[in-house]
Amino acid sequence: MTQRTPAAALLAAAAALALSACAGPGEDGGAAASEQPEEAAALTDVVNENRRLEADLADAELRLAEACLEEAGHAVHDRAVLRPADIAELELLVETYPFDGFLPDADTAARWGFGQWLTTPEGAESDDAEEYAAAVYGEDHVEEEPDNSAWDELPAAEQEAWYEAYYGPDHLDFRAAAMGMAPGAGDGGIADAEPGGCLLAVQEGLYGPAEGDTGDGPGWNRAPQDPADTGDFDALREDYRALTADAEAAFLACLFDRGRGDWAFDDLAGLPLTDYFANAYYRGLPGYEPVSPESGAIPELPADLGEDYASVREHETALAVDFAACGDETGYRETAAAAWDAVQTGYYTALEDELFAYQDAMREALERAQDLLGA
Repeated sequence: MTQRTPAAALLAAAAALALSACAGPGEDGGAAASEQPEEAAALTDVVNENRRLEADLADAELRLAEACLEEAGHAVHDRAVLRPADIAELELLVETYPFDGFLPDADTAARWGFGQWLTTPEGAESDDAEEYAAAVYGEDHVEEEPDNSAWDELPAAEQEAWYEAYYGPDHLDFRAAAMGMAPGAGDGGIADAEPGGCLLAVQEGLYGPAEGDTGDGPGWNRAPQDPADTGDFDALREDYRALTADAEAAFLACLFDRGRGDWAFDDLAGLPLTDYFANAYYRGLPGYEPVSPESGAIPELPADLGEDYASVREHETALAVDFAACGDETGYRETAAAAWDAVQTGYYTALEDELFAYQDAMREALERAQDLLGA
C-alpha cells in the first residue's frame, strides 16, 4: 500500500527544494535537475500501474472490435484505425519540462542547436536529420506505421462496408467529425458525432449505455477517465511561474548581457523560438509575413545575419550554446526542474485516491472484457 502524504505538505517541501536550487555551485541546496522528490517514486508506481491497465484495456477494446467485425464477415481490418495502443511506462514521475523546447544541454546545443533547422526543407533533407532524431529522441521514439498492405488491396466497396460495420450507418459523418471536417461540429469535432456499429457495441459492452451528460470527452467514449487529465493546468503553470520568477529574470538578463537580445517568457513559461527562427530562416521568401519584434515577443535578428541556410543554422547553434550556458550559470535549469517536479508531485499526490479508484474502474472493465471475449 502506498503511503499517503498530504498534498499541501508535500508541495511546500518540494517548493523549498525548488527555491534552494537558486544557490550557486558549492552552496547548500543545489539539487540536480534529474533529481525528483522522494515521494515521486511511489507515485510513479501508481501511474505506471494505471498505464499498464490502460494498455490492457485498449488491447481488449481492439480484440472485441476485431471479433465483432469478423462476425459481420470482415476478416481484413484497417490497421490505421485498429492498431495496438502505444502506452509507455514512466521511468520518473516527471520526464518532460516546460523548458525542454528552448533549453538544450550544452552538448546538444553545440551539435544540434535547438533543432529549429529541421523545420526547413534544407534541414529536413540533410544527412544529419535522422541522426539528430535518434540522438535527441532516441532510436525507439519514432512510431512505425502498421502494415496495412492487405487492407490497401481490398476493393473500395469492401473498405466502405468495413467502415460502416465499425462506425455505424452514419460512419461518413462520424469520420469527418473525427478529423474536424464536419460542418457545424463543436470545438471537439468528434464529441458531436454519434457512432454505431462495432465501435458502439464495444463501448456499451464494456462500459454500459450512456446515461446523461458524458462529461467533457467524446460522448461515445465511455471508458474510465484518468483523473490526472482533469486538473487545473493553468493553476499548475501559475505555481510553477511563481517558483521560477527570480530564476527567469536572471536567465533573461544573462542572455541580454551576452548580446542575444531582449527575450520574454510567455504565459506557458516558454520562449518564442519558433517565431524567431521562422523570421531567420524564411525572411525574404515570397509570401512570408514575419513576426514583428516590435510586438515585444521576440528580439531583432542580428543585423549581419546572412539569409542563406548555413548562416542561419550557425547562428542557431551559437544562440543555443548561450541559452544552455545561461541556463546553467544562473541556476535557471536547476531551479525550473525542481519547481516543475514540485508542482507535479503535489498535483499527483492530491489525486492519489482518485488514481486508485481509476484503477478499480479499469479492472472492472477488464473483467467484463474477459467475459465478452470468452463468450
